[in-house]
Amino acid sequence: MYKPDEYNSAINSATTINNTVISNNSAKDGGGGIYHDSDSYDLRVPGSLILNASSVTSNSSDGFGGGVYNDFGGINIDSSTIDQNTASDFGGGIYQANGAMKIDDSTISSNQADSGGGFYSSGFDSINTFINSTISGNTATVNGGGIFISTVYGYHTVTSSTITNNSAPEGGGIDQSNSTIANITSSIIAGNVDNNDVNGAGIISGGNNLIGNGDGAPDFVNLFKGDLVGTAKKPIDSQLGKLQD
Repeated sequence: MYKPDEYNSAINSATTINNTVISNNSAKDGGGGIYHDSDSYDLRVPGSLILNASSVTSNSSDGFGGGVYNDFGGINIDSSTIDQNTASDFGGGIYQANGAMKIDDSTISSNQADSGGGFYSSGFDSINTFINSTISGNTATVNGGGIFISTVYGYHTVTSSTITNNSAPEGGGIDQSNSTIANITSSIIAGNVDNNDVNGAGIISGGNNLIGNGDGAPDFVNLFKGDLVGTAKKPIDSQLGKLQD
């Protein structure tokens, strides 16, 4: 577990976790697998954490971030898997409080939490980017089975990614609240449990998406911006198979 404090020199130097398995750890408060706290918002400056070609699996937290917890600072997650982690409160897979996070060519799957089963973004200001990634099979008992965004300010992008087979009473695929924006481009959000795919007026289309049921996000309009958008009465079957290795 990586948990720096004011006496730890890791705060002032970039940390890289490469080709590593972080598994079966637990925390009482936050960050069952990884706890990251820094004084920097920017991914490019010292204090950032890079997780590359690694797996964070089967960890748990009695609070936030069963797999990964980040408060301020930046995290890059590249070619990695966040799988089967649990949190009693928010962010079964990942909890992002403030700062910036980039998730590229990675999988967030089968995580569980009260809200944000796969990924939870909170705090005052946050920038999150998902590229070429899969969010699948995550569960929340309240909001955002796959992704829940409740940052007061910030901007979030999902590009060339798939959000499917996630479950929550509201926003099974992705749920958004507050004034932050989530821009979805060239992605599939479909096949979430009960076709509960998107929920939030701040979820907007960057074009060329397939949305199984777009009723919860008014910016998605069928055949506009190159989007294919279904409804609760006539959801689009994305014909996705089960999550594969």
